[in-house]
Amino acid sequence: MRATSRKGLPAGSTATNLMLRHATRSSPRLSDRRLGRPMVPDIIFYLWMEWFLGCLGRAIADAQRTLSSIFAKTKFWDRIKETPLNEQQRLVLNRLLDGFGGKLTNAKYAVLAKCSHDTAFRDIQQLVERGTLMRGAEGGRSTSYSLANEGPE
Repeated sequence: MRATSRKGLPAGSTATNLMLRHATRSSPRLSDRRLGRPMVPDIIFYLWMEWFLGCLGRAIADAQRTLSSIFAKTKFWDRIKETPLNEQQRLVLNRLLDGFGGKLTNAKYAVLAKCSHDTAFRDIQQLVERGTLMRGAEGGRSTSYSLANEGPE
């Protein structure tokens, strides 16, 4: 039995190598009969087209992810537009919307907002009372917060 790669090609071969190997043969199928030359440029064009369309597909997927993030952020800010916020709260909420790593704690809020732990605690409590943040199940020093799924309308 012949060894094959994940794509079903013979082991050690690539689609490009196989296509070029076939294109350089003087097969009537792979030559321009009118001009009597192999169609290597056509094969190269198709390989380039395959590469280009792959790049285009990835670019479109990335654009869709970026737009989804922007729409989610816009929807969030529209939902809480009537909620009074100070600059520190806006800054921290933006960081959470942009994909903040880990869980938000009082200490992390204080570092992000460049404020004291007491101010961080008061700001967080205001956001929880207004329904913008949700308190996690942990308690005491492990208390963490996340964005509420549904805030005030």
